[in-house]
Amino acid sequence: MAGIDWLDGFMKRNETLSLRTPEATSLSRATSWHNVDTFFNNLQTVLERHEFPPEKIWNLDETGCTTVQRPNKVIAKTGAKQVGAIVSAERGQLVTLCCAVSATGNTVPPMMIFPRVNFRDHFINGGPPGSVGAAFPSGWMTSDNFMVFMKHFASHVGCSPTNKVLLILDNHDSHISIEVLDYAKANGIVMVSFPPHCSHKLQPLDRSVYGPFKRYYNTACDAWMLNNKVKTMTIYDIPPIVGQAFPRAMTPANIQSGFRVSGVYPFDRDIFDDSEFMPADVTDRPIARADEADENTSADLNAPSTSGSSTPLVNKQLSASTSVTPISPEVIRPFQKAAPRKRKGGRKLGRTRILTDTPEKMEIEAAANKRKKCCVKQKAKVVKKIARPAPVVVDNESSTDQESSFEEDSSDPGDDCIGQIDAGDFVLVKFIGLLLKCC
Repeated sequence: MAGIDWLDGFMKRNETLSLRTPEATSLSRATSWHNVDTFFNNLQTVLERHEFPPEKIWNLDETGCTTVQRPNKVIAKTGAKQVGAIVSAERGQLVTLCCAVSATGNTVPPMMIFPRVNFRDHFINGGPPGSVGAAFPSGWMTSDNFMVFMKHFASHVGCSPTNKVLLILDNHDSHISIEVLDYAKANGIVMVSFPPHCSHKLQPLDRSVYGPFKRYYNTACDAWMLNNKVKTMTIYDIPPIVGQAFPRAMTPANIQSGFRVSGVYPFDRDIFDDSEFMPADVTDRPIARADEADENTSADLNAPSTSGSSTPLVNKQLSASTSVTPISPEVIRPFQKAAPRKRKGGRKLGRTRILTDTPEKMEIEAAANKRKKCCVKQKAKVVKKIARPAPVVVDNESSTDQESSFEEDSSDPGDDCIGQIDAGDFVLVKFIGLLLKCC
């Protein structure tokens, strides 16, 4: 059995190999990678239709900044089992940072969303120049806050119906509300969405910008902890730290590299080689074909033989050709295919699309109206359950006496004084009704 000595020798003999820590890739990301062609088709359609120059191609994405940083590496004694670094708390608070960058390396001042109910201007003191802010209890992006950023974005890029820009972003619900799409279409912003679970390869900000930004941010947090040893970092200390890390990471070289390696600009649909599609080959989903004959043919080729007189698939392929052709191991033993996933909650699967096109916009609007109707029906059911009276048994004799007394006292002399009540006065209210005997 090969041991550690053999591994050391093997690595020395093969200098092109190295020990790497793999990046965790979820099954959803692996199985959704086949949608890349559809995204490049949409992107090519938009580029040919409007002929966008690189300064008009923008990418937008959010990232999180917390009050508990990830400490940088330190030099310690060899063999030390535990090497610690001071952080502000066990669990921190999140501030969402929304950024937009162009293919030429330009940036728009970011937007920060604080975990508060109401926003105050002093929240963003010390942040990057021109930054804007908003508030939401969880610190996440919402449709209302995204509308604020869209207005901020339009004011900086100078877009209009005659001077359109392209904005590429993900399929988050806050990005595709009807109000946002209406504003984008009225102001000349063409929006194209990424396919779901593919932003780790297609998003320029994720490819080459947010990684350096997080490293500079963690370094600035470490420096803040050294300078404020007796203090706990709060969300109001995040904007000055972002102000230090933002210009160092948002360099033209980093931004242009992200657009290049993702194939957005310069446009290159073949930027990804076959090795990046290999995880999806094993777990790809069945694709519906338009030609039914092709489906039947492929099904017959992949199905195992049930008749004893029929020849195996390999022998058929060998006998069909006069020359010897190589056979893939997948023909002899096909790879396992993942079964279709079960949908939870009836949520429609996302896809890449040109969001500002009229058919797509009408489809999104119809889905939003359907959700509103469902919410209204559910609220009506809850109100009916609350308003439904409990079963009661009424004593006839007592009820008649109480009804007569109720009629006598129905005219309250205090009714004439209602107009004399002013704001801030204390009012004593007397409730008169039938006394019912419950079972």
